[in-house]
Amino acid sequence: QLLSAIADSSEDAIFAKDKEGRYILFNRAASQFVGKPAAEMLGQDDMAIFPPEQAKMLMEAGHRVIENNRVQTEEEYLTLPGGDRVFLATKGPLQDNDGQVIGIFGISRDITARRQAEEQIRKLSRAVEQSPISVAITDADGRIEYVNPAFTKATGYTPESVIGKNPRLLQSGKTPKATYDAMWQALQNGQPWKGEFINRRKDGSEYVEFAIVTPLRQADGSISHY
Repeated sequence: QLLSAIADSSEDAIFAKDKEGRYILFNRAASQFVGKPAAEMLGQDDMAIFPPEQAKMLMEAGHRVIENNRVQTEEEYLTLPGGDRVFLATKGPLQDNDGQVIGIFGISRDITARRQAEEQIRKLSRAVEQSPISVAITDADGRIEYVNPAFTKATGYTPESVIGKNPRLLQSGKTPKATYDAMWQALQNGQPWKGEFINRRKDGSEYVEFAIVTPLRQADGSISHY
């Protein structure tokens, strides 16, 4: 009863199977994921829940745990009533008092949202890397943390030569002070700023740059980057 209460309080799917792959424990979260009550799942195998190919994959994974007699963790892509989901599943052998393997246990965490967020970050990263527009990111103190290839092409400065430095290294001395004052007034008010700089490349040549500088906020509203 204590084990059942602990398992049912978890947001992760917790389950156990016998050596034939039949469920002998199926917690509340697992029931919610598959859309079937635990009582209906006990004594059933994966063929009763998942499409044949996925069920076969899960049953083979269970056999490997039993054969190797060790815990393993891997990602599983499953089709459920609510749609396709990604789980991080940890499975291990169940042993009796004599140390004999009598089945497997499993804990599966739904990481679909995390995987989707990571994919969005990868897309954004590729977009910034491949953008023809120069992009630089600084910390809140103005130290450069990232520049994209377009920045290097426009200024002649490689990432290695500017990381940790202030963007003022681009200044030519010809941009009016009022421009910088207006920029910092806007940024300190949490607003983006648009304007022109007269900058100098690494080779000494000057160029006019139209810039958009935007404060980046943390979840708590504090500015962490520009």
